[in-house]
Formats: sequence, C-alpha cells, structure tokens
Amino acid sequence: TFVGNLEHIVSADLLLVNTRDKDIGTIWEAGFAFAHKKPLIYFCQGLPETAKFNLMLARSGIKVCTSF
Repeated sequence: TFVGNLEHIVSADLLLVNTRDKDIGTIWEAGFAFAHKKPLIYFCQGLPETAKFNLMLARSGIKVCTSF
C-alpha cells in the first residue's frame, strides 16, 4: 500500500488534499508530492472564516479551498 501510494503520487498530474481531519499520513503525502513538484490543491471544508489555514501547507499549494 505504501509503495503503491508513492507510485500514484509520482505519476499524478496534481493532488487534491483533504486536510479537514488533519490526518498526519495525508500531510506527509502532501509533502512528498511537493518534493516531487506536483501541484497541490488543499481542501478544508468548514474552516471558520476567522481561522488561518496552516502557513506551510498554504505556501506549498496552488490553492486552498474551504468549500465546494
């Protein structure tokens, strides 16, 4: 499963990353994708308007979306 996930990330054109539940594995995969120069779009539905999205993630992505 691990190697398969890495292969799929490397072959992807871009990644849509759901950060809503702050899954550490998902965050690790986003970092791996960034290291492989893959465009990242972060999705964090329900983020309160006054809340700030994580700076390191935001800077690594091309877009942060908080709703569909």
